[in-house]
Amino acid sequence: MQRRGSVWGRRRGLPASVAALVGASGLAVSCASFRSDGAGASSDASTDSLAGGDDAQASADGPGESAALDAATVREAGGAGDAGAAGDSGVCTESTCPTTTVLSGLCGPAALAVDASYVYWLEVGSMIPQAGGSGQLVRLRKGSSCVDRSCVEVIDPSALSGTFEGQLIYDNQLTVGADDVCESQSFNAQAQHQISCFPLTSLAQLVIDQDYGDCDGLWLGPGSIAWSLASTAATSSDGSIRIRPIAATDGGAAPMIASGRPNPTSVLADGAGTVWSESGLADAGGAVMVAAADGGVSALVARRGSPVAVAGYGGYVYWIDAQARTVLRVARSGSGAVEPIANTDDNPFALVVDGTGVYWAAAGLTPPDGSVAHAPLVPGGPTAVMMSSVVGIQALAMDAAQVFVAAVGPTVNGGGSIVAMNKSR
Repeated sequence: MQRRGSVWGRRRGLPASVAALVGASGLAVSCASFRSDGAGASSDASTDSLAGGDDAQASADGPGESAALDAATVREAGGAGDAGAAGDSGVCTESTCPTTTVLSGLCGPAALAVDASYVYWLEVGSMIPQAGGSGQLVRLRKGSSCVDRSCVEVIDPSALSGTFEGQLIYDNQLTVGADDVCESQSFNAQAQHQISCFPLTSLAQLVIDQDYGDCDGLWLGPGSIAWSLASTAATSSDGSIRIRPIAATDGGAAPMIASGRPNPTSVLADGAGTVWSESGLADAGGAVMVAAADGGVSALVARRGSPVAVAGYGGYVYWIDAQARTVLRVARSGSGAVEPIANTDDNPFALVVDGTGVYWAAAGLTPPDGSVAHAPLVPGGPTAVMMSSVVGIQALAMDAAQVFVAAVGPTVNGGGSIVAMNKSR
């Protein structure tokens, strides 16, 4: 499959603020002010699976949803919340915890993942030192004392570059599990994608899938990988959800969990089936869908604005309604009402959840106003702003102790950073 570039035309995989951040020169209009110093991290929270194995049933909107937090409550909060709000007491905020700079001077960090030992990122600027114009998938051991690239280990030296520099690269995805780290890049005017995995024991590339379609969601489980393919146009219902074992393939089309879907945007899987979000064909046409292990497809919730970024924890599916700027949840079983967790800043696009709560990133409207915030797992708790004024925020990840952010920064080539903040003080 040929990978080629032409005039840049962004699709749904990159935050909306990128268009404002980067012009023809690749420059942004303002600069981030990340703080430095902070504690390290350990343990991996990226592979939490959903609890509960009942087949999902269609669910109507619940009466409690109108109680969503007003945007004015998205403020720093440090006190204890509801007894069920695990991890809320002592949550870090901008005023209580410093931000650690993992590494700065990066060239377009567009995707991010972490495990117990490493921070991984996919860097797609064209001026990475010693990269010869290519992008790179790299990793850095946690706790490294390097302030330059001398400690950075290159995993994929030939990733595509130019996402923010006039190339038609729509989406960059990255995920890591117990055994593999996997990347996806989508490219070209008629969108195509390549998905590759690298076993952590050897880092030898396995090409998982090469085909047409814009891959805008990637999920990694034990021995298998799932992804969502966007529709070819906003008014088309030709997106799909696919899954295959982690093994080298001949590039043939991967098996489909679901086809004919209207604009899928993210995906995850568990023992009971596969869950994904889709934005639908019109306003309030979005849904959170589930394909049961027996193949039946149903809606967990329907008539939503623009669902993105599904995550699962503790028997619930969490997601962002990007249109309504709201984080919500519903029982994985499909029973019960949709529950609001928090309102968000403009253009929310990334979500991670574990026992300490719900974390999300928003790109904002104009730089520098990207943000990261936290709320308890249950409705009604306080929302804490952890980071704000993040220029060109692209990706969010976490481990047991810290939340990590990748940001392009004020310049594509050399202005990017990976930063982190402790979850609790």
